[in-house]
Amino acid sequence: MKRFGVEWAQPASKDLENIIDYISQDNIDTAITIFEKIKSKCSALN
Repeated sequence: MKRFGVEWAQPASKDLENIIDYISQDNIDTAITIFEKIKSKCSALN
């Protein structure tokens, strides 16, 4: 089965950055974990 690539739009990338920055104000470890999980799930779509 052919898989589709994932391209991050500039606004989506900036939104993710803002979300991670917001979370990191409270807990940097949680922010890193969430970021890594999101990137991992998106990479799995490729």
